[in-house]
Amino acid sequence: MQLSSLLSALHVARVDIIWLDVEGSELTVLQSIDFSSISIGLLVVELRVANAKVNAQIRSLLRQAGYELVRTMKVHACVKCINAASSAVDILTRS
Repeated sequence: MQLSSLLSALHVARVDIIWLDVEGSELTVLQSIDFSSISIGLLVVELRVANAKVNAQIRSLLRQAGYELVRTMKVHACVKCINAASSAVDILTRS
């Protein structure tokens, strides 16, 4: 089930924070969200350091949805992670 469908079925129109870490499928999940029908206050998205093209697509999609980058952090700076050297997170908020 897509995230937008789940939130719609639960009649959720506002989410304060979403931390998206879906092992490389972040772009697919983000593309499935109808940002015009759901308000997400803070969005944390895991990025793969080695995949600059997908990272750029994610950032472009979120900019188009009205989000602005607050900070990028290496994963080990915010959580303990086995693959800390290969991951980072973008922290975004909607303007």
